[in-house]
Amino acid sequence: MSRGLRLAITGATGDFGRSVLSWALLSDDVAEVTVLGRRRTGRQHPKLRETFLDLSGRFDLESVTGYDALVHLAYCVEEPRDKRRAFQVNVVATRTLLDEASRVGVGHLVLTSSANALGVASCGTGKQYAEDSYPAGDQNPNNYYFYHKALLEHLANWHWANAAEGDMSLTVARPCYIVGEHFDNSGLRAFLAKFVLYPEPARSYYQFLWDSDLVDAYATILTKRLTGIYNIAPADHTSVEEISSINGSRLISGPLRLLETGADLLFRLHLAPFSGHWVTLGDPLLDSRLLRSTTNWRPSTSSAEALQRYISVATSPVSSQPQSYPTRQRKL
Repeated sequence: MSRGLRLAITGATGDFGRSVLSWALLSDDVAEVTVLGRRRTGRQHPKLRETFLDLSGRFDLESVTGYDALVHLAYCVEEPRDKRRAFQVNVVATRTLLDEASRVGVGHLVLTSSANALGVASCGTGKQYAEDSYPAGDQNPNNYYFYHKALLEHLANWHWANAAEGDMSLTVARPCYIVGEHFDNSGLRAFLAKFVLYPEPARSYYQFLWDSDLVDAYATILTKRLTGIYNIAPADHTSVEEISSINGSRLISGPLRLLETGADLLFRLHLAPFSGHWVTLGDPLLDSRLLRSTTNWRPSTSSAEALQRYISVATSPVSSQPQSYPTRQRKL
């Protein structure tokens, strides 16, 4: 690259956003970083400036006019009581961000989807889905995160279908389940519980990816200016049976509908951090051969190795984790 990128980042105070910010501040490929968000990062660096942005209301992107790239990582992931707020942040704000980034001349926008965009029906199949798979989460309005990520991909497809030559470049990163040294959320705490309740654990699968590998994927997307949808995942996957074995948890299998109902009840009683929205047969599995075949990106570990690494560095001992409720998942 002849000069460094002027890069904007939303969600830089989240688990993964902090990792992307650290990369950007250290990378010679990035000359300037503007963080857009409600909270300060607490970081000091000559490259860094911070601007207030609240995705729950009206906003503009005047502060990053003419920037080379914007990475959007600010989404409502941990389940809110008010699903309307999640829809505003995850879907409405994404539509506004697309329009605003184009209007102010951002050169390259990177949106973050999820394996869950492929829909509940894609869970538990054991099949890995490629980038051209339909985002069938649009059929799952009762699973808010699946639904929101599918709608995000529909917004991206609308942009690609209507973009003229010379318009803003757009990439959708579609990652699997991300773990990292400083990650902490209800999904990971549930996986580390002494007791794990799960429907059909032998055919409920996840793909775990270490956060630095995802940072490398975003860096590749930015520096090579890739466009389109890219799956980001290891080649293998890990069943819930294997997860429980790795962690030494006692695994209890139960009927899917019963566990959904139980999770909904516990959530309404404020006794669990998530509802039946998250009770599925694992995640849809991703085929990431496109990114691996067109770039030098490779995951540094297998799915099981990434999970084992996370367990080994988790700050809370297993004995202090939640004791027993249906496992949900963390997304970006």
